[in-house]
Amino acid sequence: MGRPELLVTAFATGAAVLLIEILGTRIIGPVFGVSLFVWSALLAVTLGSLAVAYFAGGVWVDRRPTPRLLGQVVVLAGVLLGLVPVLTHGVLRWAEALGPRAGPLVSATILFAPALFALGMVGPIAVRLTVTDLGAAGHGVGAIYAVSTAGSLAATYVTGFVLIPAFETRQIALGAATFLILLGALSLAWRRRPLAFAALLVPALAWAKPPSSLRPASTSSTIVRVSTGCSKSSTIEAEVSDCFASTTRSSARNSRRITRAALRSFTCSRRFNS
Repeated sequence: MGRPELLVTAFATGAAVLLIEILGTRIIGPVFGVSLFVWSALLAVTLGSLAVAYFAGGVWVDRRPTPRLLGQVVVLAGVLLGLVPVLTHGVLRWAEALGPRAGPLVSATILFAPALFALGMVGPIAVRLTVTDLGAAGHGVGAIYAVSTAGSLAATYVTGFVLIPAFETRQIALGAATFLILLGALSLAWRRRPLAFAALLVPALAWAKPPSSLRPASTSSTIVRVSTGCSKSSTIEAEVSDCFASTTRSSARNSRRITRAALRSFTCSRRFNS
């Protein structure tokens, strides 16, 4: 297996890991909010999935040290990521009843752990395939993990500053899933396994399925307290829905709504005191 192919695969899968982690807040946020529990759940699921995947990938590649295994794992990761938009509505509505602590952890595990597990196996598989000379093993291992980390860094910037402001979360996830499937299928087709392209049906069907809207949970709200510092009776509490939209424009509208509510409360308190 060519070294450029291994490095491109390591870069792409490293980028996909951070993309999933960042998109996780956009996917879970509409129900549970972007809270400490959500971020902790996403970090725990990501690290736990990768830890298990590193071990499993190492064991698997020792049994089947073939380039086809890498292509199959990348295709599998794309398929599992393509299922996330399809399962999101049902999983979040079910996990909502678990509360603000267990709900994000369970939903993140169900939605993201399978794809993260598949992506995590790419690292040890790529290392095993790239190391042909034990005398240069350190150089090969270092190159794989350096390129993978560079992919994660690039995905952090591109996802946060380019993709999320321009596209919906569902579009980003399905686009990444399609890219991963194409990357793995091309590798397998080069090795006489063209049927891997059939996996593109998963994101294609997900694209055809109309998106389901998620309303914020009725118990999720933000209390905006505007105090004039005069007395307790002058403190006005404006309860505003804690909405988290899937696009930047919607988030901006929600922010302006909260600001207007706070200003109205402040005006009311000034009139009350005068």
